[in-house]
Amino acid sequence: MKSEEKTNDNKIKEDVRKTIDETRNRSPEQKQKDAAVAWTWKGWFLFILGKVEIASKCYDKAIELDPKNIYGWGGKFWTYYILGKVPEFIESAEKVTDINPENKYAWSIKGWTFFILGNVEKSLECYEKYIELDKLDKKDHNVVRTSDYEWITKGYLLYLLEEFDKAIECINKALEVNRMDKKYTLALQGEILNSIGKYEEAIKCYDKVIDEKSRYASYDDRSNAYALILKGNTLSNLGKYEEAIKCYDKSLEINPNYALAKTNKEILIDKC
Repeated sequence: MKSEEKTNDNKIKEDVRKTIDETRNRSPEQKQKDAAVAWTWKGWFLFILGKVEIASKCYDKAIELDPKNIYGWGGKFWTYYILGKVPEFIESAEKVTDINPENKYAWSIKGWTFFILGNVEKSLECYEKYIELDKLDKKDHNVVRTSDYEWITKGYLLYLLEEFDKAIECINKALEVNRMDKKYTLALQGEILNSIGKYEEAIKCYDKVIDEKSRYASYDDRSNAYALILKGNTLSNLGKYEEAIKCYDKSLEINPNYALAKTNKEILIDKC
């Protein structure tokens, strides 16, 4: 056992020596790029702490050191977005795909930009590009390892374009990719089914949302309150007003200030 531990210790020491040697032998250009990465990380940590303007200066420094630092430009995009600087965040989004059109992160940013600007078709094209770039290696070109976020987003965009069958295919893919946190995905699936008149199937989706447990209790409360409103709306479409009102009441038990639940309940009370 001691011999094995000694071997592991020697391997760790050797790895450390190699890392130090590699660092010493790096060219000035590479060291500058490394510094840009460090500034990018600093910007990100400041950004998530809410210090957006200071974060923006860190990203500026990263871009100054390495003008092709795609994550520095991506950071600038998000700071401009939060600060409401529309022309600047559009410019940043264009920059990331210009720097590296084969980077899926760049297309995700560009897709979000088009969505904010209300151009759903262009946004959809960008997310399709993201998924295309995220295919596995040559061993299997048919398998896609993209996160459920991109499939959900694509599904939502198709839903807005009223391409409901394609939207449901994307949502099913999202559920296949991520079998854990699927409350939002199921809620969206229910909304799509409700839109095409498949009310009973939609209700089953909302029931699954309510039964599903995520990693966060506060998120469960918010999503359950919303799912109950959606279920109430679908029951209302079926003419089951009393059952719908019960759903709105349950939603208000979770969140007494939920204006949408109050409004929908009042509308149905007038109908009963």
